[in-house]
Amino acid sequence: MNFKEFFDRRDQAYVSVLFYFAAHNSPYPRNQLLQDLSISPFILKKTTEELTHIMGELELDSKIMYVDHLDSFVFVNYSWEDILTVYHYLVDNSLPHKVLLYIYRHNKFSIQTITQNLAISEATLYRCIANLNALLKEFELTIRNGAILGDSLQRNYFFLSFFLASIPIEDIQKNVAVPEIKGFIDLLEKKLGISLTPSTKIRLSLWCKIINESRSMKLPLSRVILKLTTELQRDPLYTIIKECYFLSISYSALLESDYTVACIYLFLLSSFPFEIEEAFKDDKNGCPSSLNKVKIMNELILTEINKQWHETDNQETCFLDYHSKFLLSQIHCKINYFIGEIVSYDSDQLIQMDSTSLADQQFLRRLLALIEAQVSRKLGVAEKFYTSWVYSKLISQLKGTAPNPIKIGIHLYRTPLLADIYVDNIKKSLAIHTPLFIEAALPNKAYDVLISDNKEFSRCFTFDEFIYIQNLRKKEMLSLLEIIKEKSR
Repeated sequence: MNFKEFFDRRDQAYVSVLFYFAAHNSPYPRNQLLQDLSISPFILKKTTEELTHIMGELELDSKIMYVDHLDSFVFVNYSWEDILTVYHYLVDNSLPHKVLLYIYRHNKFSIQTITQNLAISEATLYRCIANLNALLKEFELTIRNGAILGDSLQRNYFFLSFFLASIPIEDIQKNVAVPEIKGFIDLLEKKLGISLTPSTKIRLSLWCKIINESRSMKLPLSRVILKLTTELQRDPLYTIIKECYFLSISYSALLESDYTVACIYLFLLSSFPFEIEEAFKDDKNGCPSSLNKVKIMNELILTEINKQWHETDNQETCFLDYHSKFLLSQIHCKINYFIGEIVSYDSDQLIQMDSTSLADQQFLRRLLALIEAQVSRKLGVAEKFYTSWVYSKLISQLKGTAPNPIKIGIHLYRTPLLADIYVDNIKKSLAIHTPLFIEAALPNKAYDVLISDNKEFSRCFTFDEFIYIQNLRKKEMLSLLEIIKEKSR
């Protein structure tokens, strides 16, 4: 689902116009806006006026103005931070967001209590819950009898996605600053020999906190996780996570640690596996997972790619690096164990890009159909986008690339998969400019150029030049081209 669906119809118009302006260059022709956003002239006029009023209330310098002789709107004196400030103001005042936050904080609730706390009528609440249930169906959850019903793993995953899409990253960072969790992540880095990015640490900390809070509320244990605990006992990554958990959290947590560690393992494998080293291979082909469902899915896709691209049956010939195999396990772990997707404002722009530019469209559709048959469900729009991109990335490994001296690192504060897709789009944009080496930035590497959407996190990286970028607009690309030109001399 798209994050905009958590707003009512009026606020959806606000958010759509706001992020449309962020993604395009001013001025914005009125007729083009009406066509692209599918809204009426009256709604567009009302929305731009109200957004300007909100910006004034928030004491921002930003303004939206209509220029009569151009028949266009202009957005002046704005920054990306201003746009996020307005977005989070809309979130804080959105009834669906308020209801979900209340439900998260209270294991059980009564209609009378929630209506009194939110100062709304019962009829309004029932309408809101009905709309939320339509959205939660994608996550196989439902609000009924004063609680969210469904598997606990899915509940935790939904709220993780919901918080990341609706709460400022700075607020999340403050909220998850728990000494025990920090100690666990620090020890995990040391044991694995990796350096996690700041955004990765925040996401992992948030996941750990959500798990701990669900346990403290004594929510039912996830049936999915309970089935996996025996299967994971010999997995080397699971063993290390378990050891770090024992030493950092609490020895008294011994009896229920297998459950918690399995939750963390799944999250690690499906969310940001890129920094894990080759030492943690589990099978002869190096695909880093002991999960049978993931292994079966990996083998299925590897076999199909071999049939298409090789005469040999040796799966090892398919890929040039371990990163690709980890990427394959990541997307398959996500598909098998985390159902649903909230497409947040930062990933929405990437998903809107023309995915038909990926090579071998017919073959990719065939692979997606095989995966859907394996999980007995249709993949969502976002899942198809991510999975197609991963498969395309793996196929492209067959062609190989030459070493490139100018090193460009890219860091997005959400997910490494989004960063990898962003990297791929930068590569396509700069295809005629060589020599270049472009990758998702890692803290332990030095770069000629760092591109990031978060100025604070940039301090964790080593680089010569820094470009603050939110989307692939002409202005930022020209800045990058100027730096590349200078470095090439």
